[in-house]
Amino acid sequence: MTRARARPGEALVVAALLAAGVLIAHGWCLADGTVLDDWWHQKGLREHGWSPPELLRTLVIAPGDFTHLWWQTREVRFEYARPLFILCMKLAYGVVGGNDPLALHALSLLLHYAAALMVWQLCRWVTGSAPWSVLGAIIFVIYPHAGITVAWPSSQNCLLQTVFMLGALLCYLRASGLRSPLEPPAGEAAPLRRGPLLAAVLLWVLALFSRENALMLPAVLGALDLALGGWRTVRRRVGAYGLMAVIAVAFVAWRSAVVSDGLPDVYMRRPEGDLPAYAAWAFAKLVHYVAAAVWVAPMMVGPTG
Repeated sequence: MTRARARPGEALVVAALLAAGVLIAHGWCLADGTVLDDWWHQKGLREHGWSPPELLRTLVIAPGDFTHLWWQTREVRFEYARPLFILCMKLAYGVVGGNDPLALHALSLLLHYAAALMVWQLCRWVTGSAPWSVLGAIIFVIYPHAGITVAWPSSQNCLLQTVFMLGALLCYLRASGLRSPLEPPAGEAAPLRRGPLLAAVLLWVLALFSRENALMLPAVLGALDLALGGWRTVRRRVGAYGLMAVIAVAFVAWRSAVVSDGLPDVYMRRPEGDLPAYAAWAFAKLVHYVAAAVWVAPMMVGPTG
């Protein structure tokens, strides 16, 4: 659709505007150095090798390995399965940066900029309006919760996942042939184009190995098909959903195999014969996250929430 497609000159202006916005809002992070979990991650990046087990070992944060607290009665241990995230950190920190955290901060800025460009493309597709799509991208650039994720290299998994998820969404839109909300719905759902669909699936897999909650993407795509194409489109996409379901199950099985106990009990709760109480706790947690996302208070959600 021509109204939703940006002209080449417009794209160059927007790219320059968003680059300036990212530098103004987040460029100061280049001087932040190493903070919090960065010390542990960067120590592992220097000492561990390139094999998958060693990369995953770098993601394990066990404070008991380097400090002892006399009042601590049980070990606190964080274990993650994000190999692509730690591989990117190792390449940026060790290969490109020569063990200088400046390279990690520069990578975070580039990732946030790439995500902003894709948000602009999505807004352009949805609204068909040059001013509103730029505003949407700028809001994404300066969103207060992004202040920590861009400045803190240990939360770079969020940035990687966002870039891959947005890329997968754009590829899926191309594969599906869904019309912009500005256009009347098509009478018959177009068949999925294999090339863009495979690109979307590949980008989604990369997002999964960057941060686990990328598992939500198939639900987003299904909701998009339903909203813009109706149940007929959803039914025609069952094969694609099935492929993503198989990949999701395989990923969960792999993660369960490589991660024995991901987070300490103080950070999460599992149902243990108290399902009603657990359901109430889970609902309260959901309300908390939704409220914190609307009422922008970064410490309410946490630095990478």
